[in-house]
Amino acid sequence: MDIITNGDDDIHISQIEADLEHQATGHKTKLLTNLNTLRKEKQLCDAILVIGRHETPVHQAVVASSSTYLLEMFKKDKKEKKEGQTQNMYKLKDIDYESFQFLLDFIYTGRLAVPGPHVKAVYKAAVKLKIPDAAIICSQFLASNLSVDNCLGILYLPIKCL
Repeated sequence: MDIITNGDDDIHISQIEADLEHQATGHKTKLLTNLNTLRKEKQLCDAILVIGRHETPVHQAVVASSSTYLLEMFKKDKKEKKEGQTQNMYKLKDIDYESFQFLLDFIYTGRLAVPGPHVKAVYKAAVKLKIPDAAIICSQFLASNLSVDNCLGILYLPIKCL
């Protein structure tokens, strides 16, 4: 290896034949954490999802990367703008707001934390929004908590979601 200086305090290293490749530990976690912070602070959001009377600012690229339903909706560019509104607004119908919030937290963090009584509703929303990872997690939870009291409601759940 030769180190060459040009007198301007610039150091040039020549004859390095190896390529640099490094996987930064924790980068993915830090990225998700920072994106979630931006979402919570309503920073750099480029769309608003409207659920009932609730408006939720999001980053289109982030939510579309986990939900093919939202990806398709954004691609079709079905936006509704309020007068003077600079962000795209998208209405989500037949989605429970609370269930959506659990899914939104999952999209931005990779962690799905849902109280037991809400899992069925979150599962339905995950199926409708085409968020397969969340739907699988919910279905596995429901299957592992199957009982005589809830088996019929869970058995017919996938049919109701289609």
